[in-house]
Amino acid sequence: MTRRICCIAVTGIAFATALSLHAQLPQIPGFGGKSNSASGLGDTQIASGLKEALSVGTEKAVKLVARPGGYLENNEIKILLPQNLRPIEKVLRGAGQGPRSMALSPA
Repeated sequence: MTRRICCIAVTGIAFATALSLHAQLPQIPGFGGKSNSASGLGDTQIASGLKEALSVGTEKAVKLVARPGGYLENNEIKILLPQNLRPIEKVLRGAGQGPRSMALSPA
C-alpha cells in the first residue's frame, strides 16, 4: 500500500514538473519561435537535459516521500479521502473494522 502511494505521489510530482517545464519552454533559448541553432544546442542535447532534469526531480521526490511519514505527514502532497467516502470510513471504524478502514485512509 505504501509503495502504491509513493508511486502515485511520484507520478503526480513528475506530472506537475512536466507541466511547469512546459509553461517555461518559451523562455528557454531555442524555444518559442527561435531556432535551436541560436542557442547552440541541438535537439538531442535539449532532450537529454530535460530527461536528466526529470530524473533528478523524480529521485528527490522519491527520497522525500519514501522516508517514514514522508507522505502521510506531508499535507502538501497527501491525498485525502474524498468527502463522499468519509461517512463509510466512520461506519467501518465504528463497527470494529479499523483495519479495513485503514485501506481507505491511514489517519
